[in-house]
Amino acid sequence: MGVIQRQSIKRSLVSYIGVGVGVISTLFIYPLESTLYGRIQFVLSVALLLSPVFSLGVKSLAVRFYPEFSEQAEHDRGLFRLLLLLTVAIYLIVGGGFYLSQDWWLDTLHISRTSKFYLYADVIWPLALLYSLVDLSTLYTSNYQRITVPEIFTNLFLKLAVPTLILGYHFQYWTSTVALYALWLVYAIILLSLLVYLHRQGQRFRKIEWRFLTPERRKSMLSYALFGVLASLGTHLAFRLDNIMTTEYLGETTNGFYNIALFISNTIAIPYNALIAIVSPFISSYWQKNDLANIQDVYRRSSVNLLMVGLFLFGLIFLLLDDIISVSTDSAGMETVRNVIIILGVAKVIDVTAGVNSAIISFSTAYRFNFVVISILGLLNIGLNLWLIPIFQVMGVALATLISLVLFNLIKLVFIYWRFGIHPFTRRLLWAFLLGGGLIFLVNLLPRFTDWWWNVPVIGGLFTLLLGSAFILSGLLPKPRELWEMLRNR
Repeated sequence: MGVIQRQSIKRSLVSYIGVGVGVISTLFIYPLESTLYGRIQFVLSVALLLSPVFSLGVKSLAVRFYPEFSEQAEHDRGLFRLLLLLTVAIYLIVGGGFYLSQDWWLDTLHISRTSKFYLYADVIWPLALLYSLVDLSTLYTSNYQRITVPEIFTNLFLKLAVPTLILGYHFQYWTSTVALYALWLVYAIILLSLLVYLHRQGQRFRKIEWRFLTPERRKSMLSYALFGVLASLGTHLAFRLDNIMTTEYLGETTNGFYNIALFISNTIAIPYNALIAIVSPFISSYWQKNDLANIQDVYRRSSVNLLMVGLFLFGLIFLLLDDIISVSTDSAGMETVRNVIIILGVAKVIDVTAGVNSAIISFSTAYRFNFVVISILGLLNIGLNLWLIPIFQVMGVALATLISLVLFNLIKLVFIYWRFGIHPFTRRLLWAFLLGGGLIFLVNLLPRFTDWWWNVPVIGGLFTLLLGSAFILSGLLPKPRELWEMLRNR
């Protein structure tokens, strides 16, 4: 667990530096041009949705087959080079075919030429390829147990680039169209940085050992990739469709504020994302050895630790939300998504508490189940958005996300227990929930100051002190002396 803990903590620290940048952008920059911000998020979301279709799930092979290709060899037998070539080739065939026939698709699906998807297609198509290559390269770095530096490229750099583009438009240095096309340059820089970093980690882009690609292995890789693309597409439909539907039904400005709410709630998931990135190769390796004991250990540890961090972060957001809104450059606009932030925050806490269940299924022999459940939930999320948006407007999008995440994780928990006989539930998990939830409720009853600069240190500091003390006294966290000794030794 040493490498997992160290890399997860390092990546989380980098991510929270990005959060610091994001907080400044969210409160003071994005509200200045919420329409452009919503437009950028729409373009990025559509590119993200299309990337697994245009690459046919090639990225899913990066971690799953790395142990097999590198076993008893000093290198990966050209696996990374193969995946890069496949991604580009498939994109040119599939993506190019879709682009050339997009008018036919629009007519078939009865999509208007005034649709945002049609208007920004020239930006979205190349961006989908760049995103696919960035995603593949990021996943591949985890095979070297290195996830911190890639986080700087893919998260922190993007957090700096987007507000820069918006500020440039706000002060009339460039147009909104230039800002959208500049996203190509942003992702090209990220991709080049990742490739250089992989080279420094020992990835020499060796020639592909075609003889190693036996018919059985090719068949296995093809099957896994196809299910990977379906699972990835289902995931995006289930949990990333909100940006697209919010823009189409409620407009770019509303989507801008929705994404501000999404950013605030997503801070809860940062430790989870760091953990998944570093733990996936370990789980893949454990499945290769059929080591169910270690898989269950990771499952339970991750669940309780992520719940503690999730409750802490949600508590800070919930208790200080009025103060966060009050310092924004557009408090009225932020107030429209106040309840959205809370709903999405609850959804994220539930999601991270489920731990590494997706990775456990994805790298097991039952990986096809992910496709089934995600496909169902993707369709369900579309139906929920179509039903709830007309009734609750932007809050309907948040409710659809909450319902989808609850069902998604519940089904996976039941399946893992039924198929493999393991689950994340322990007394430690129950104690963490009771202590965290109870303290959020009690601190919320305390009187508040008029000014935010008193509430943030006093209320936030008191909650942090009480929660940390409760977790330490209950044995959920190591005592300060033990923690110091552990960090000093490492």
